[in-house]
Amino acid sequence: MFDGCAGVYLQETRTSRVPELGARRRSPAAPTAPRQECFENAFQPIECVNDMPLQKLPTLFVSHGVGVLPLLAEKRLSRSLAQLPRRLQLDEHRVRCILVISAHWETKGELEVTLRRTHAQGLLYDYAGAPEEAYEVHHRYHPPGDAQVSGWVLDLLEAKGIAARHNSGRNLDHGVFVPLVLMSELRNVPVVQLSLPALSGQRGTEVAKHCLEVGRALAPLRSRGVLILGSGLSSNPVRPQRLERWTERLKHLCCQAPPSERYAGLRQWTSAIPHAREVHGREEHLLPLHVVVGAALDDPGEVLGDYREHERAMTHFKFG
Repeated sequence: MFDGCAGVYLQETRTSRVPELGARRRSPAAPTAPRQECFENAFQPIECVNDMPLQKLPTLFVSHGVGVLPLLAEKRLSRSLAQLPRRLQLDEHRVRCILVISAHWETKGELEVTLRRTHAQGLLYDYAGAPEEAYEVHHRYHPPGDAQVSGWVLDLLEAKGIAARHNSGRNLDHGVFVPLVLMSELRNVPVVQLSLPALSGQRGTEVAKHCLEVGRALAPLRSRGVLILGSGLSSNPVRPQRLERWTERLKHLCCQAPPSERYAGLRQWTSAIPHAREVHGREEHLLPLHVVVGAALDDPGEVLGDYREHERAMTHFKFG
């Protein structure tokens, strides 16, 4: 039976270190054998066709819903996700690439960033028991990657001492494709995915600080046409009264508190927000918010939507 929850997905796939890809291009070499030339061409950065000056983009956190359900039934959450690009004037002319931090990819030791060819990427159906149509999403959504943006991500993280590597075998999980399928204006925009640090063996404050610092390191991407999107859930199921107390405090912290208080509160979220461990016994669905808040630096926050479905709060935030 489909319960809508995929749980934790720890993937060990082909990884490699690609030093400063896209940051310093070598001069063209002499002609190579066809197979070598084909390989090299496959990893060339996708061309950015937008010739307009790039404005700094906001960062977004969206509650992606329960499993694949938002794609199977049109409800308030589905409609809210579909309307976000129009509300924020985001389309393929303004957004060069989307960098997604999903709740459904954790890696041990080092963060990993997808490095895929510029043609269509595959999808990872990391759920079970769903209707047949839930396993056919790749027919309508298969975004390209952007090798240059992947290189930028790696360079920015390593410049701040954050261990990271490329992953050339990872497909996009439902935390990525569920919200983006609904955002039709962004459906053809290249996508790069960044993992979360594995939670095992770390205290809540340690991993929260790590994710905030990851976001801060990536902030320059916002001025390069990269939309930083965190995809998770603002809450898990909990008793209604406690859910409301949690949600109101989280919204206050993100949207009304001064930047220094926001940073400190999210770092110490287990004590700063009431009923924290009841709402997020395991915080993988919350941590994408930490990354986008870090990338926002001191920019103000705004609630873009706040819904209740399946005994959860489904809250969207924009920063900047």
